Amino acid sequence: MDGEMRHERVRRRRGTRRWLRGTTLVACLAAAACSSSPKKVVRAAPTIPPSSSSSSSSSVPAAPVFPLTGMPVDDAGRAARPALVVKIENEQPARPQSGLQAADVVYEEIIEGGDTRFAAIFQSTDTDPVGPLRSVRPTDPFLVRPLGAGLFAYSGGTRKFVDLLHATSMIDVGESARGGAYYRRGDKRAPHNLYSSTARLYGAGGGGGKPPPPLFAFVAPGQPFSPAGARPTSHLETVVGTQHIFYDWDPAAAGWRRAINGQPHVVEGGGQLVVTNVVVQFVSWVPSPGDFDPLHAPVFVA
Repeated sequence: MDGEMRHERVRRRRGTRRWLRGTTLVACLAAAACSSSPKKVVRAAPTIPPSSSSSSSSSVPAAPVFPLTGMPVDDAGRAARPALVVKIENEQPARPQSGLQAADVVYEEIIEGGDTRFAAIFQSTDTDPVGPLRSVRPTDPFLVRPLGAGLFAYSGGTRKFVDLLHATSMIDVGESARGGAYYRRGDKRAPHNLYSSTARLYGAGGGGGKPPPPLFAFVAPGQPFSPAGARPTSHLETVVGTQHIFYDWDPAAAGWRRAINGQPHVVEGGGQLVVTNVVVQFVSWVPSPGDFDPLHAPVFVA
């Protein structure tokens, strides 16, 4: 495996190599929809089932919205730019992370050993700093393909996984390709200290790419969110890999407060991560053929 994975995995106890069998829960962290009902996962973009989308008046054209959030466009320049995907680490030495609370959509994916990593997607917002950044995994090409010609920021990865990324429409703005967009901070130890900003990473893209298509259909302003079979709730618990994740609805914050393994998930600046929407996908995971970490734990792919 790549050096980043070697460094990360050899320090773990062998007991963490045990994987959940069968179906695994994957939390999708999304940003704000226009629904007034409780929503879920990182201040980022939200998900509303297609059946909840509304039709606009035939006489009044619909106001433009950002494709990843459903929120009204307040900056035409941002609306015209591609999606930017940033791979952010979720190891304990990486916390508190920077930028998660600003993303439009955040996917939480399983990596080897039962740990998780984030793919934070930006378009309507900017953040400085963002990180720490880590390597590409085999699930990433499948995850980002619906975004079209976007930018992908990461640090490291096996040649096999990087080649899978290059087979998509994504523009590689990773550390190896655009090293000048990245820097290391002195307040964390390597490899948990690599950072950038959305401005640096968009600059590294050289103006390439295209705006993403919508990932979700959104509830119109004032329209209730009431899909068939839905039940109101204010608490969610789920297991992603070996991480026990909690979300609790906070009316005052108008969002879901995230905790991990019994502790509040704190972001840089000291606040608890509060997200607008939470989506849980039930996804089958299989071993990536021939790919193992240094403790011979399989690398999985959705």
